[in-house]
Amino acid sequence: MTRTRKILAWTLSSFMVLLALLVLLIVFFDWNRIKPPLNAKVSEELHRAFAINGNLAVVWQREADEGGWRAWVPWPHVVAEDLSLGNPDWSKQPQMVTLKRVELRISPLAPAGATRGHPAHRPDAAHGRPPTPGRRSCQLDVHA
Repeated sequence: MTRTRKILAWTLSSFMVLLALLVLLIVFFDWNRIKPPLNAKVSEELHRAFAINGNLAVVWQREADEGGWRAWVPWPHVVAEDLSLGNPDWSKQPQMVTLKRVELRISPLAPAGATRGHPAHRPDAAHGRPPTPGRRSCQLDVHA
């Protein structure tokens, strides 16, 4: 084996090992560890109290709606339970909303220009291209 092939083989092998480690980290990470800084950052940005009081998890599931080889690729489903968002200080009511469960599905295969779940987020229409029918890069399911 030539020196160039050895370098290429080691580089490719190292990349594959790092990719595998990254996937394992994402799969086995305890997402509840990021709740305190996430709650603080969201509260700071919204200028009101925000808290995820329940479980925060990322579940990887295959999508039944997808066809072909895309049906075999798992999608991350971010699940947050028992969320609360407070009102601003000037409001008479302390809570704006309390939700039992919020689930966000993220398509890892959606191209950057694909349509989004909400009609207001369609960059294709802004550029004069028709949106791709039936394709969403993310979907938010809220259970109050």
